[in-house]
Amino acid sequence: MKYKIVASRFNDDLMKGLIDNTIASLLDSGVMEKDIDVVRVPGAYEIPQAINFIQRVSLSATIDAKIPSVQRVYIALGVVIEGETNHAQMIIETTGKALLDISANYGFFIINEIVGAPSYEIAKARCIGKENTRGWYAGKAAVEVAEEMKKFAINNF
Repeated sequence: MKYKIVASRFNDDLMKGLIDNTIASLLDSGVMEKDIDVVRVPGAYEIPQAINFIQRVSLSATIDAKIPSVQRVYIALGVVIEGETNHAQMIIETTGKALLDISANYGFFIINEIVGAPSYEIAKARCIGKENTRGWYAGKAAVEVAEEMKKFAINNF
């Protein structure tokens, strides 16, 4: 199983915590470091586009083409903090829908942990720490999805 983390660069201090906790959670679940890739993009809005691009390139690459979509789980990581306009809400809604559409249309799983928060303090509480963070949850959710899909594939084919 391959785990591909696609993470925003925006709010870099919070993103470091989110990424580090996601990787720690994956490793805690028994995932090998060689099976984890991290790709950084400018902001949350670019995450769905990057995942779509990476999946398409992976399918055409000689090595990755041998890995079926069911053996890849993507983890989308970003932090969007509300400001004086509704821009943050628009980013959260459009990226969430785009990630769901990409996942449903192309047959692979995406764990969406683009964190929306009304303030920096709340975002910090969700991103920096360890087991109580959204990053830790993202890693655990990715492994759980992967395990369930393996069971389904074994029992139904």
